Parts: sequence; structure tokens; C-alpha cells
Amino acid sequence: MADVNTLHDHQPTRWRIGIGLLALFAAYLLLASSSTLWDRDEPRFARCTVEMAESGDYLVPRFNNELRPDKPAGIYWLMSVGYKALGFNEVAFRLPSILGITLAAFLTYLMGKRIFNARVGYRAMLFYGSALIVAYMATASTADGAMNGMITLAIWCFVEITYGRSKLPLFILMTAALAMAQLIKGPVGVVIPVISMLGMGVFGWRAGAFKFNKTIWLGVGAAALISFGAFAAWGIPANIASDGELMKLGLGKHVGERAITPQENHGGTGLKYVLWLPFYFVVVLIAFAPWSMHLAGGMSSLLRKTLGEPQQRAMLWGYVVPTFVMMSLVATKLPHYILPIFPGLALLCAAAIDASQCDKLHANDKWWMRRTAFVIAPVNLAGAAAAAVVGWVMPGGEGLRLPGALLGATVLGFGAWQAISLHRGRMLQASRASMTCLPIALVIACVLLLPELEKAIKPSKPLADKVIEAGLATDTSIMLCGFNEPSLVFYLNRPPDQPVGFISDPEKIMQWASVDEPGVLIITRKRLDRVEEAQGELNLKLLFESSALQYSDNAAESQLLALVRGSKPGKE
Repeated sequence: MADVNTLHDHQPTRWRIGIGLLALFAAYLLLASSSTLWDRDEPRFARCTVEMAESGDYLVPRFNNELRPDKPAGIYWLMSVGYKALGFNEVAFRLPSILGITLAAFLTYLMGKRIFNARVGYRAMLFYGSALIVAYMATASTADGAMNGMITLAIWCFVEITYGRSKLPLFILMTAALAMAQLIKGPVGVVIPVISMLGMGVFGWRAGAFKFNKTIWLGVGAAALISFGAFAAWGIPANIASDGELMKLGLGKHVGERAITPQENHGGTGLKYVLWLPFYFVVVLIAFAPWSMHLAGGMSSLLRKTLGEPQQRAMLWGYVVPTFVMMSLVATKLPHYILPIFPGLALLCAAAIDASQCDKLHANDKWWMRRTAFVIAPVNLAGAAAAAVVGWVMPGGEGLRLPGALLGATVLGFGAWQAISLHRGRMLQASRASMTCLPIALVIACVLLLPELEKAIKPSKPLADKVIEAGLATDTSIMLCGFNEPSLVFYLNRPPDQPVGFISDPEKIMQWASVDEPGVLIITRKRLDRVEEAQGELNLKLLFESSALQYSDNAAESQLLALVRGSKPGKE
């Protein structure tokens, strides 16, 4: 049996915490700088930011000079700071996500320290920050990384208030966090943290750990209302400026309809809706990897009430359950929708390890911890196999074979160490296996795998570079046909008032090609063959040719052509 007093003598130092946080930030920065933007969400956010910054219109978001009501303007405001500071590059647009997730990781440490102890907080910080989907969202130019930073900040304020910290400054900070979360991603930015706070209160009240505190709940209500007022201060003028479209599409379609109707085939209706209900159980197993290996034992100890005190258990239940249930019931389902519960999951896993070290868990809890090996081992094996074979089955993926094999061998080797440790009940050793594997896998991915993946499936940047190098005037017509990826629109980097055009009708393509003015048509070989079969040969000159695997369009393989009409385009 471990000596509890000895364990508590080994709390992490400030230097260790700082180094851990810096390591997470550095890993995100390395990942963010190792790839071009991924279709289709990333370039939409980034392009909206460019158009907002270049046009000076910070009220209404636009993509390719057309209204984009999907998200409020807050995320573009944040990205524009990176764009103005760092220029036109991927890290600039991914910076809000990097900082948001890094902030959430640090707040996870603070919550773990407050609810349990610094050791739990430190491990939870590392677990959260290195989980698979968290690392991905930390390096994506989308709204989720920044929003999760704000949501975690609001929940941390509530935890501190619950544990007796000075209330007014924390309520002010909570209000600001809720307001920013809404400005980044709409009403979900206030709904998720508030139901988490309510969940903590209800679970704590039922367990006899909390008494009803009117001041706290009045403060939470006031914070939510004031933050909504801040959101409305942007939303009302923006809605007027867009002739009501922002409210109709932004809240009506992208919030209301997503809740009751599956959008873009992400979910189902009727029997399919019922079959989709367990979706997030699978998501947690994969997306929270490798730390999902500790969840079975952690949940067992929560249910048996062998983990911590009633108040500590209430905080964990409240953090995770309300959001998990709500998102499971929502019709549209995407893996990152439950990202806000991951700090709670990290705290649960770290607390379970701590309790195991202190020999406070029930024998059945330990049984569940050990049996997790039989679930994790096949998942690791599948991941290793996928990495090893991707270069052999993907068209044009020859360059992926060596890095894929190295990554697969790394996952397989450390996965075996992890599974054996789990089976023997050595939770901390299993964690060390994963923590050792992660930086090795990161280096292989960033140095060897991602550069080759860029060549195999991401033609937008080199294609755009060739078009730009041709010496285009700012008003030169650029038309896309068959390859309408937002990343190509982004990397072409047109002036806001000179958007990229889209064309598909063969007759209109022939008419466009007949105009004796400089222009560029980017078209797939299949589309070109259909056009010329229907209309005759186009009098266009080949500028650039490339092969592409359109991974965002059912992995369709395409041959891309950039064709020039008229005299050679020249700069003004």
C-alpha cells in the first residue's frame, strides 16, 4: 500500500507545471506549422478573416464576398489579430485555437488542484492537452479551440466561487468569458457552461455536498444575461446590415435546425436517430485516446463512490453528464461537439490514478481498469495497421509508406507496453507509456508524414501559387469547375471585391472561354472532357496540371488543370 503522506510530498513544482504547459504549446505550434489548411472548414474561417480585415467591415462575416452566417464575428476578430501580426500564413489563423486550448489546459490544472490536489491537476492538464481530438482542435483555424478556452474559463470561475473565492471579480470574469464564447460560436457558448454549472449544483445538492446559495445562482444568472446582451450588441446591428439573413441562417439554420434535424448527413431521423444515440461513447473512446484507457476504472469508482468525497464527485458528474446527454439528444452529431467535457474527463482519469496510488479504490474498480487492456489493445492495433498501410492503398501515397510504417511501429510498440501495464493494474506506468509515445509520434508526423500527405492529397496551395506566379491582374477572372474547395479560394487570396467565380454549365464555360480577356479556368479533367464533348474544343492554354485526392469529397481522385484564356495575364 502506498504511503499517502509520501505521495502528497511529491506535488508538481511550478517549474514542472510551466514546462508541461510550454511543451503543449510548442507541440500545437509545431503541428499548426506543419500543414496547409484542411478543407473545408479551416479555409472558410481563414478567408472570412482576410476579407474582414482587408475590407475593414468587422461587423458581417463574408466568404468570397458572400455572407457567411455560420458563426458570429468574434472568431474572425481573434484570427484577424494573428493575421495582422504574423501575416498570411497558417499559424496566424490557427493562433486563437492554439491559445484557447493552451488556456483550457492550464485551467484544467487549476481546477484539478482546487477540487483534488496539484498532482491530479498536473496530470489532468497533460491528459487533456494531449488527447487526440484536443490536439487536433488546438491546431485548426476553426471556432472550437478558442470557444473551449472561454467555456473552460467560465467553468473555472464557477469552481473557484463554489470553493469560497472572492465572488465579484470572478463573476465579472465569468461574464466576459460567456460573452466571448457566444461571440465566437453563438448560443452554445453560454448553454454548455451554464448547464455544467447547474449540473455541478444539482449533483452536489443531491449528494448533500452543497447547500443552495442564492448569491451564487443569482450571479450565474446575471452573468448569462449580461453576456447575452454583449452578444446582442453585435448581433442586432449585424442582422440589420445583412437584411435579416444573419439571424435567419445563423440562428435559425445553424443552431435551431441542427438541434432537431441532422445537417449534412451528420446524424439521422427515426430509427437512425436511435441508432446514433450511442455515437459519443465511441467518440470518447477514440477521440480521448490514449487517456480513454482510464475511463472505465474512473467511472466505476464514481458509481461506487470510492473516488474522492461527495463534493469532488459532484463536480465531475456535473462537468460531464449534462453536456454529454444534451449533445447525444441533438440531431446533428459531430465529434468535436462534446469537446467541452474533456477537461472533466481528464480530471476523472487523473483522480482515478491518484486514488489507485493511494489504494483507495474498490477491487471492482481495479478490475475495470485492468480489463480496459482488452479494449485498448485492438484500438492500438487498428491505428498502427492503418498508419502502416495508408501509403499502399492511397493513390499517389508512395511517399507515405516509410513514415506510415515508422508511425505504425511506434504506436504498436508503445501500445503493447500500455496494454501490458493496464492488464497488470499499473495505471501510472500505462500513462508513462503513452506520454513517451506521443512526442515520438508527433515528430514522425510533423517531419515525415504530413509533408508527404500534403503532396498526395492537398493540391490547393501549389495550384494557387502557380496561378499567382502567372502574373494576374487583380481584376482577372478566375473560375473554378469541379474542384470548388474553399482552400483553393483561400490560397488564391483575391481582393475582397474580386471574388473567385464558380461555373459548371458547359455552354457558359464555352462562352467564358471565348472572351478575349485574361482569365484562368481551374477545372478537373473529367469536367473538361464533358465540356469539350458537348461544346467542342476550348481555345485555352495549359498553365499547370496536378493530380489530387479530394479527401473532403468522398476521396475522389481528380486530375486538375489550370487553363488560361486570352493573352498572358500580367500584373497591373
